[in-house]
Amino acid sequence: MNVHIFASMFQVCYEIAHPLCVQRNCPDFTGYINEDMPNSWECPMCCKLGKNTDYRPRHFRARQKSSDMRRMSISSDASSALEVKQQEHLSDSGSENEHKDNTVELPIKKRRSSESTEVDTKTASPTDPPRKTAFRMQLAHQIASQSTKVLKKPMVVVRPAPIVQVSTTPLNTLITDKRCMLPVFKYLTPRELLSCALVCKTWATFTVDPSLWKRMVFSRKHISSDILKGIVRRQPEVLHLDWCHINKFQLPWLFQRLNQLKELSLVSINVKTAISLRTNHSASLQVLDLSYISDFSDSALREILGPNNDSRTSLAAEKIRFRNLKTLRLSGTDITDIAMRYVTQYLPNLQHLSLSMCPRISDAGIAQLTTKPANTVTNLISLDLSHSKLVTETSLDHLSKCEKLTRLDCRQSLGISTQALIKFAAKSEHNLQVRDIKLVDIRQKN
Repeated sequence: MNVHIFASMFQVCYEIAHPLCVQRNCPDFTGYINEDMPNSWECPMCCKLGKNTDYRPRHFRARQKSSDMRRMSISSDASSALEVKQQEHLSDSGSENEHKDNTVELPIKKRRSSESTEVDTKTASPTDPPRKTAFRMQLAHQIASQSTKVLKKPMVVVRPAPIVQVSTTPLNTLITDKRCMLPVFKYLTPRELLSCALVCKTWATFTVDPSLWKRMVFSRKHISSDILKGIVRRQPEVLHLDWCHINKFQLPWLFQRLNQLKELSLVSINVKTAISLRTNHSASLQVLDLSYISDFSDSALREILGPNNDSRTSLAAEKIRFRNLKTLRLSGTDITDIAMRYVTQYLPNLQHLSLSMCPRISDAGIAQLTTKPANTVTNLISLDLSHSKLVTETSLDHLSKCEKLTRLDCRQSLGISTQALIKFAAKSEHNLQVRDIKLVDIRQKN
């Protein structure tokens, strides 16, 4: 017997067969054995033609029906089946004859379930319920006939109505009043504010109020996306990201969303992250700290403070990115005298400048700060030249042109003597004095 003879006998080869019998009787016969169904052989030609998906074996369809019946909930149908069974008992004799006369009987084939229980042959009429409902009712009848336990209809969970308490106190109590709670929250630490945020939604909203987070400090932290979202939500005015791991994509994203930021500290971050500030423009930033950044050179400072090359109409008039910057700290960087040219060119409102521990700054760079027509000459108030190796007393002659200079730090600067600083203080009109050996400051009143 070959494949074609077998196909001609059954017309559709996708039928039940014993694989051992087929191999014993037809040694040259090949095919697929379905492991999901016992004693099932699939013809390779039928599988290739896709008949195995169109025609299913009888026992597989019966198994699928029984699994569908198991998934259905029968608790409600079992109780209703009892009522139907009692009604059928009363009207069985009269209604059976009428049903035979007035309806057209449609035969339903026998099927075998997975438990090897045979379903009786029944008749179906056009008024029968849908197929799925019939399966549920049939299974409910079987359970009701075999069980002696009284079945009850399922109980529906009904929650009681909330108890309304009549209170004379106003709805807006003190603990939910923002005007009363914010002054109290100002005395709490960030950890304590986190505990308060877990009390209720109202307090959680109060704890992220920008008035409570005017100053946020992150030191030696790995800045994640959650931290960035938390910072933006709180809108601080002072933000310190000293020695933090933040990349060149995170900082611009954060900076352009902090509209109220006035002070930004980026001590010892990656130089590429610091240069990414060139894509942002801030009119509210007043303090910028770029101290102790490795490989921070003149070109890096020009990238940050350089002119605005943005072609957008809204930013075309803003030629200076940080036009309102008043304090710039460049301590411990590798900038040279050329960087002082960028400071005077792009920071017209600069008042405080820190060049501490900048070994490549010399008298020529200090002279750049006082070169006319630079506006910095009249605005510079304090200058830090501590630990400078190349700055000498010649720089004091240039700084004497700064009319508003009231603080000059030359501590640990070997090129400047104390006597020269005393003469510089005496020439000033701001009543200056020299204290802490080489620190020139306003004389304190007793």
